[in-house]
Amino acid sequence: MERLKLSTPDISAPRIPISPSAGRRNGSNSQSALVSDIEDRETVEDEELLKKIAQVLEVTPEALKNVDFETAINIIGSIFD
Repeated sequence: MERLKLSTPDISAPRIPISPSAGRRNGSNSQSALVSDIEDRETVEDEELLKKIAQVLEVTPEALKNVDFETAINIIGSIFD
């Protein structure tokens, strides 16, 4: 099963779980840290996390698993030609 490809992972980055209290810890905004953590991953192994990302993006988890970045880049590139 192919996983969603994001970017090169930063192994030293702490893993922050998504929870209802995310972004509200100790009065500080850790939401950006959470997003950065997810962006730093090359793959999303956790099915529940993938479902949450898909829900926010209003797509299915299967759509994220099957995304073809090469095709997307070509389509976007052709719009601006």
